[in-house]
Parts: sequence; structure tokens; C-alpha cells
Amino acid sequence: MAYEAAIEAINGAVGAYTARIHAEESKPVPDPAVIAAARSGRVECARRRKELDPADRAAVAAARRRFADLAREISQDMDA
Repeated sequence: MAYEAAIEAINGAVGAYTARIHAEESKPVPDPAVIAAARSGRVECARRRKELDPADRAAVAAARRRFADLAREISQDMDA
């Protein structure tokens, strides 16, 4: 169950990056650097999701915390 929660947290970060990309692309003058950084972040999330070992409890717990926090940070930055 912890592994699934970690994967869900990573997916949440991917969704937050996708929302950031969409929001930036919707602006009259999108910032290509913001879009590129968010796309890079999504790639990193996908890499970490692929590499996460369900048997490594410490890594699973750390990933869950890290990516849940990351999703919140991205969402808060967009609201600011």
C-alpha cells in the first residue's frame, strides 16, 4: 500500500507540472523557460517513478513525502 501511495504522490506532481504548463501556455506571452522547466520536472518524475523499488521501504516513504510536497509547492506557486 505504501508503494501505491508513493506512485500516487509522483503522479500528483506530474499533474501539477502539467497544470503549470497549461497555465503558462494559456498566457498571452508564455515564458518558454517556465514551460521547459515544468516539462523537465515531469521527465524527472517519470524517471523516479520507473526507478522506485517497492521493496525499498525507506525510498518509498521518502518518495511519497518528497513528491507530495513537490505537488503542493507547484500548486502554491501557480496560485501566487
